[in-house]
Amino acid sequence: MQEEKEIRDYDFRNPERLTRDNVLALKMVYEKFGQGISGYLSGQLRIEVKTEVEEPIQVLYSDFIAENPFPTILAIINHPPLPAASLIWFQPALIFYLLERFFGGKGEEVGINRQITDIEQQVVSGIAKEFLKHLKRAWEALSEIDFSLNQIMINPLSTQIVAPEELMIKTEIKIIMGDKEGKLACYLPFISIDPILAKLTTKPQTQGKEKEEAKGMERGINLIPLSVSAELGRVKVTMKEILNLAEGDVLRLSGKVSEGVVMNVANKPKFIGIPGISGGNIALQIKKVL
Repeated sequence: MQEEKEIRDYDFRNPERLTRDNVLALKMVYEKFGQGISGYLSGQLRIEVKTEVEEPIQVLYSDFIAENPFPTILAIINHPPLPAASLIWFQPALIFYLLERFFGGKGEEVGINRQITDIEQQVVSGIAKEFLKHLKRAWEALSEIDFSLNQIMINPLSTQIVAPEELMIKTEIKIIMGDKEGKLACYLPFISIDPILAKLTTKPQTQGKEKEEAKGMERGINLIPLSVSAELGRVKVTMKEILNLAEGDVLRLSGKVSEGVVMNVANKPKFIGIPGISGGNIALQIKKVL
């Protein structure tokens, strides 16, 4: 008896472009981002803050516009060298709670059906910039991306960063602040993530790891201290001659002055140098590498 195969719906408007491994790797990035947010807000609010990260999903940009009516709170993010721009959507309830706490309030329920003022927008910009510091750190293991705030917007229709039919990767993060909760969502265009898609994997990056280990070994080797000595020449003498040496006696060494002297590194001949004086100190000028 043949096993029945699972039949799944396929959305031709929104085809799957991410592998399961890509999704898990992205979630790990945003979990690290969430940890950074928790630390920052805990310090600012003086309460325990936790985050819960949903699994990234694909949505159309047109769906994003439909889901977020005016007024809302959006941060437009630049991230060179990745193309296009991305968005962070802040739940208004989250922002108004943070604003009240930052302005010295207790975080009681406040009206959310209004636009933020110019002063509030400046505060939101500051919060977004702090969040982006942690977003940059979260991505560092995969790619060096320079996240920066472009502007804060309240009208989704004015944030046409890509065409309506373009795919976006949406990752929602719940922020739990004591007995209060709020949400934000990161929207990353697929065209932005496409150049680094191969790096989005939970599998060990063997080649990159080997290169990093080699660099670390090279840095360690470069710091190893070595003894360097100059050998003016050699001569054989008897014990009797050594015992009879006195101030003013001259020993004739092998080699000529014009030939230079041997420089030993870790007791092994490495260079030929010409003796002289530099800055009042005895010095050797490298003449030849052995």
